[in-house]
Amino acid sequence: MYHLTFLSPLMQRMRTKNRKRNSRSPPGIKDVSQAASSPSPQTPVPSVSPAPASGSADAAVAEPNADAPFDGSTVCIVKSNKELASEITAEEIEEMVRSVTPDLDTIVRNGQTVVLKPNLVQMKVDSTGDLLDREVNGITTDWRVANAIVKRVRELNPDGKVYIMEGSASGPTSQVMEYYHYTPEYIKGVDDFISLEEDCGEWQDFDAPEVIKVDLPEGLLHQTYYFNRILYEADVLISIPCLKTSSGVVVTAGIKNVSLGTPPGNLYGAAPDNPSKVKMVSHKIVDGELDQWIYDYYCAKPIDYVIVDGLQGFQSGPVPMSQERKE
Repeated sequence: MYHLTFLSPLMQRMRTKNRKRNSRSPPGIKDVSQAASSPSPQTPVPSVSPAPASGSADAAVAEPNADAPFDGSTVCIVKSNKELASEITAEEIEEMVRSVTPDLDTIVRNGQTVVLKPNLVQMKVDSTGDLLDREVNGITTDWRVANAIVKRVRELNPDGKVYIMEGSASGPTSQVMEYYHYTPEYIKGVDDFISLEEDCGEWQDFDAPEVIKVDLPEGLLHQTYYFNRILYEADVLISIPCLKTSSGVVVTAGIKNVSLGTPPGNLYGAAPDNPSKVKMVSHKIVDGELDQWIYDYYCAKPIDYVIVDGLQGFQSGPVPMSQERKE
């Protein structure tokens, strides 16, 4: 299942069903057609399970099942009656999240390991160095949205593991998390807040026990990728991106959030003290490498559920040159 949910002020709620799967789409991606009155029963698309490659206990082979059952996807947009996102309270956000995740119990079950991936790309405005607002800034996932999702997950999975993971573009990620209230004091029920460049071994240690090598024979850009082991072996991966445009890929949402935000910064970063992914893959629009990377990384580890923080949209992202592009 690829469930996409938007939380947004002044937008009508709608549910849509997919017509068909494009033969070139990664597993789990669905084309959305006209709105339907109600969703049909959903069939989860199985996530890739780790399978040790021959001769290596630390490798897995991604083998997407192109023939997996497919009954369609659901897209929901939930409306707030507040005109400004800054007026929406934490209680209202929790209610919005709850109203658009009635089928979460088809994905999350008790005893599972669930990973939540918000978008916490950076703390500052590029042009001025000013700190971004901690809430509804349009660039990073509001902690109150993540908190509401954790509550929903814990209702269904009280005995399992719940992790929040991020690899910020301008780290240290742990500082970015703390600034945006991604801490046990603000978000309860999380087993660990994982900073990917700090929790995946030493610099350029591709054999670290915290990471896993994944072979992708059909990869468009590379045939081998590395993942945080907990993320790759998780039963459920939930992406929590922001609703914003992107100079490199038009729009940044559920897939890009994971494909660029979860490669371990100690392996793919620019330097030991710089987890930026600018050297990991070309970000030029013209060569298409960024699109291929996003496609490949998703194929190696599909996302199970997406909830988009659309409380505050942002134009000309994915990172802010100024705070004047909020819409």
